[in-house]
Amino acid sequence: MNGSPYVPRREKGVVLVVALVILLVLTILGVSGMQGAAMQERIAGNLKEKQRAFLAAELGLRAGEAYATANTPNDPCTQATEPPCGGINAVEASPGEVAPGFAFELPREPALREITTATGATATGAKGGARKLYAAHYQVDATGSAGDAASAVRSDYAVPLF
Repeated sequence: MNGSPYVPRREKGVVLVVALVILLVLTILGVSGMQGAAMQERIAGNLKEKQRAFLAAELGLRAGEAYATANTPNDPCTQATEPPCGGINAVEASPGEVAPGFAFELPREPALREITTATGATATGAKGGARKLYAAHYQVDATGSAGDAASAVRSDYAVPLF
């Protein structure tokens, strides 16, 4: 007599196969999510290095402009002055980061131009004299680098000659 409601049957293992397929799908989703997160982290790192390189180039541009101001009307681009024109200078970096570097160059002699007023009239010397005023116009080129990123900027800079 079979009084037990449970009758043993031959199990086919379908539940095991379904569970393994679901586990495989979840594993694939997890791996692709991790790859996407790693890619986003690399993109963010590259953008950070690009920004650091641009800021280093801006620093080089300001250094070149200050250099031109300090050395006008003398020779504005010599290796004897500090920092040397065209020399590479490093910027402080946080621990574990590559220090950004910058360089500036004044690639040609300044052009002398007469200073004019906002209305287009020729400017006169101090206290309304008839003396003409001139400015030395420089082109300042600067480059910056941080890690694998590089940036270049240029400005036209005028130094008044009184």
